[in-house]
Parts: sequence; structure tokens; C-alpha cells
Amino acid sequence: MRKALTLVVLFLVLSLCGNVWVATKSYYFPKVSVNVQINKDGSFLVREERQAYFSGSYSRIYWDIPLKSGQGIEDVNFFEENNGQETPYNKLQTTDTSRPVSNYAVVQYYGYTHIEAYFSANNEYKTFLLTYKVLGGITKYKDVADFYWQIIGSGWAAKTDLVKTTVRLPNKVQISDIKVWGHGPLNGRAKIVDGQTATFSANNLAQNKFFEIRVVFPANLIDGMPKGEDGLAKIQTEELNFQNKTKLENQLKVFGLFGLGIGVILWIAFSFIIWEKEGKEYKVVDVPDHLPFPPSQISPALVETLVSQEQRVTPNSFSATILYLGKKHVLRIEEQPYDSGGFLGIGGGRKYRYILHLYRDVNDFKKLSPAELLVFEFIEGFCTDGKTVSFDDMKDQMKDQPVSTYDFFKSWKNEVKKEADEANFVEDKSKKWQMIFTVSTVLFIIGFLTALSYILGFPMPIGGLFSVYIWSGIFLGAFLYFIGRIFLRWSKSAEVEAKKWLAFKKFISNIASFKDELPQAVVIWEDILIYGTALGVAKKVIQNLPLILAYAHTTTYPYWYYSSGGTGSFTGSSGLGLDFSTSLSQSLTSLNTAFTSSFSSGAGGGFSGGGGGGGGGGGGGAD
Repeated sequence: MRKALTLVVLFLVLSLCGNVWVATKSYYFPKVSVNVQINKDGSFLVREERQAYFSGSYSRIYWDIPLKSGQGIEDVNFFEENNGQETPYNKLQTTDTSRPVSNYAVVQYYGYTHIEAYFSANNEYKTFLLTYKVLGGITKYKDVADFYWQIIGSGWAAKTDLVKTTVRLPNKVQISDIKVWGHGPLNGRAKIVDGQTATFSANNLAQNKFFEIRVVFPANLIDGMPKGEDGLAKIQTEELNFQNKTKLENQLKVFGLFGLGIGVILWIAFSFIIWEKEGKEYKVVDVPDHLPFPPSQISPALVETLVSQEQRVTPNSFSATILYLGKKHVLRIEEQPYDSGGFLGIGGGRKYRYILHLYRDVNDFKKLSPAELLVFEFIEGFCTDGKTVSFDDMKDQMKDQPVSTYDFFKSWKNEVKKEADEANFVEDKSKKWQMIFTVSTVLFIIGFLTALSYILGFPMPIGGLFSVYIWSGIFLGAFLYFIGRIFLRWSKSAEVEAKKWLAFKKFISNIASFKDELPQAVVIWEDILIYGTALGVAKKVIQNLPLILAYAHTTTYPYWYYSSGGTGSFTGSSGLGLDFSTSLSQSLTSLNTAFTSSFSSGAGGGFSGGGGGGGGGGGGGAD
């Protein structure tokens, strides 16, 4: 197996690069943030903050910015940022081959501006700040002005994890008078924030991939004589052509994938024989159609991992784990009722906010698994006093800190899957067959795709072939790995428990149909709330908890929940009734949404794959 994986990796390297080489050092950019201020005189100021990581020893970073006729760059300044402090570099008259640290130089060549700065870095992060003023970079027509600029050019031979750009106009106008587009990465987002501000962003910008933006706004915002024509219609036609070209390219890729899919189907048919032997589930003893109690008291995140055969850990389990930590006596949830006037008298009435109270009890902490401890410490990080935080504050802070939220989720998910692996939910042999299926199918398709390119009359070197179909290849690889789940097989003991959890899920999803089981549901309603959230049936829980609690005729607070009038102390109100079941469950659903959206791409316009006609761009590098 290891030899097969080694051969695959070697083949891909040869295909993509065309030769074998050993990298002694490398660099990339975790984040590039650019602010552009458009001035009334038609110039614009650029403030580029570039965070870099250097693996190995580096002493120079440089930019080559192309300039069209009539364009110029002036007022170039360079800084190094460290712990919020911006340290200016000294400007030299010309470049210096000795590379004196903390100095920079600007050289104007015909058709482009060269900027380079000298520093010392060895296996470390550096953050650089480059500012300059661009003259003649905006085209003014009779009706509109066109700011069209490459923030990152295709000459940068290093990837960028996150690029963000903010453009501010000289004055505020109607939002409808602003038009924005982006070119380059298809995962880019363009958004008009208000009548003076537009933002652009993209994740995982590959090396030698440009990031280009375009903002069109009323011509009267800047001075100067316009071209003797209107420009908006021409610009919109140009952008529509870019979009249509991108759609056509995507359609051609889909067509190619369809053809490849036929071959994959044949390959899967062959793989069926292997699946019959190695992937088909065992025949276990019959499990009841529905189960009115949880099969065990394992962590809700492990439940989701178990039933999905270690393939899924979602924000559902995050919210369920919060309640589970309450059950383990390390946190409590305070309900604070308040009266809302609504909007114009509509939607008012009694509302609830929820406060988490954390307790670092040594004895209780011994009961936490590493994954549960990660959740506790993640929540604790949002507590200004180290002990309390509201759901609303958590949601806001997660949205404000998308990178750290994503890092937590990734680490936590890996820890949950590690615990699931240690519990032997899925047989190791079946995981190997999933990988064998994926790798062998990818190799099959690579051969098929190469043959297909020659049949269609598009002969090209293998490296070129992969550069054209790289995104399709990534999609196909992920798709095939998903299909390969058919080879995953529960261990015999895990299969019994998994099917019991699915039977319990059916019970809490259709509890109204099992009225004879309501007495049991009253006893375990707390588990229904916790595990129903993890199993993805939170909406059913919202619907069914009132039925369960109404049947009980009386209500009891669990250890982890209490109601207060905003004083932080128990008030002894009517208990967990309809308001609780609806309000808390909806708050958990809202927390899931915030947790997911905090590191998603967000709303706004998309990017097209065309463009390339804007100013700026060029490239740069480090050595």
C-alpha cells in the first residue's frame, strides 16, 4: 500500500512539474490584505500588508508592478510590522547586492516599477507593509470611472492562503451606482459594503494565479477630463463576455467529467467484486425498529462519528457537546428572560437569552475526553472573566475570528476522529480498501483522460493536461473518495451499537407515533435533547419536547440549567416548559449556523475566470 501511494505521489509531481527537484527552501503568504483609497484627483493610495512565512533563510522580497502608458507610481514607503508596531525601512538610492537589512529601494524601469526590500528571516513569519500612490490608474468616461487593477499578479510563484481587499471611494454615493467584479480565482467573493466601500476576498490563491478587481462608480467622484464616450455599457458587455467564457469552460469540463464518469462506472462495477468480499456489512442480530432510550452514554460527537462510519463531525456535535458538558457538571446554562417590544409592536413578547457558566472542577475534569476538553477551552476563550459568556457573544466572536474558529473546528474534528479510531468503530482493513479503490481509480482516470485528450485532437504534455484539469481532478478525487465509503465496514460490535443509535434517532424523530413510550421519554428527555442535536434532528426535538414535557405534568430542572431574572440566581420559575424547548433549541440551531458561517466564504458576488486587462499585477518573489 505504501509503495502504491509513493508511486502515485511521484507520478503527480512529474506530471505537474515536468521534472524532479528537491526544494531546499520555500515561502508562502498566509495572508495578503490590501486597502485602496481612491482620491478625488483620480489617483489612488495602496496599502498592502503581506504576511509571509519563510522556510529556510531569506533576505530579500521584491515587487515588479507593470505600468501602462500614462501611469506612474510615487511615494513608495516600506515597513516591517511586529506586534502591532510598524518599523520604517530606510530608502536607498538604488538596489544593493549586499542586501543591507532594514533598507529598501525603488527603481523605475520602462514599463514597470521595481521595489525590493532587505531583511533577515530563517524559518519564521514576517509581516511587511508596502504603501504607494498610483497616478493615471483609473479610466474616466463620461458616465462612469473605471478602477481596474490586479491586486496580485500572476508573477508571484508562491501561494496565498487568504487575500482580502477593501476599496474606498472619495465620497459616498447610492449603492446602485456602484458595480463590482472580480477576476482570477473562481472562489473569490466581491461585495458592496455601503455607498463608499467594496470588499473582495479569496482563499487558497494558487501560485502564478492573479487576483484582479474592478470597481465602476459615477464619473463625477473624480476630477479630470473624461474620454469622449460613455463607458458603462462597454464595461458591462466586457464583463458579461468574461462570465460567459467562464461558464463555457466549466460546461466543457463537466462534459469531460461525464465521459470520465462512464469509465468510473465500469471501474466501480469491477470493484463490486472486492466490495462483496471486503466491504459488505456483517449480518448482525436484529435491532429493534425503534429504541426508546440511548444505547449508551458516549460523547455525542462520537455518536455522530459512529453512525457516519467516521466520515462526519459537524457543528451539530459541537452544540450537543455543550449540553453534554453540562451533564458532566463542568458548565451550566442560565436562562435570562426579557420582554421584547418587537418592531412596530410586531414580534414582541417574552424572549430568552442564554449564558454559559463554566466550572473548572478537578474531579469533573478527569471525566472529560481530550475532544470534550477542547470544546470547554474553546468556550473559555470567549469568556472575558474566564467563567461566563452568552450564546450571542459567542456567535459574534466566532464570526469576528473566522481563522481561529476554523482552526479549532479542524483540531477538534481530528481529535474526535482519533477517539473514534481508538474505539475501533470501523475496521482498519476496510479503510485501506477505500484508499486502494480511490488511488487505483484515479490512476485509471488519468490514463483515460490522457487518451481522451489525444482522441479529441488536443495533444499536450502531461503536465499541461493536469494544469487544465486540475480543479476537475481535485473534485473527482474527492468524489471518488466519497464513493469509496462503500468499502467501509463497522466492526461487529460497533455495527450493533450504530444501528441502535439509528433506531433511537427514529424514535425521537417520530415520538408522537410512539405514545406508549412517552413515560420513558419523560425520563430521558435530557438525552433526547443532547443526542437529537448530535444526530441532526434538532428540528424534530423542538417539535417533540413540548409533547414530552406536557405529558410529565411537572417539570424539573437538570443540574446544568437554571432560570434567572438576569440576576444570575435561580428564580424558581415554572420550569422547563414550551418556552424552554423552543427557545433553547432554536438558540442551539442559531449557534450552529454562526459556527458554520464564521469560516465560510460568505455572501456577495462571485469571480469570473476571465479578466487580465486591469493595471497593476505583475509579480514578485523572495530569495
